[in-house]
Amino acid sequence: MRKQPISLAQAMHRACLAVSLFYVILEKAKNECSIDLNNLIALACDINQEVYYALLGGGL
Repeated sequence: MRKQPISLAQAMHRACLAVSLFYVILEKAKNECSIDLNNLIALACDINQEVYYALLGGGL
């Protein structure tokens, strides 16, 4: 685990990568996981997207 904070630019980049990762996970989980698990993954994806768009609108 990191002990030092990352920059806002790094946070935005990682959040963007996570958007792509969540898309792949959701596609894979659609046929292999329960509805409840799919909903939890979708919720995490939505939270990540909110963070990404907040960082994007933050003047970076």
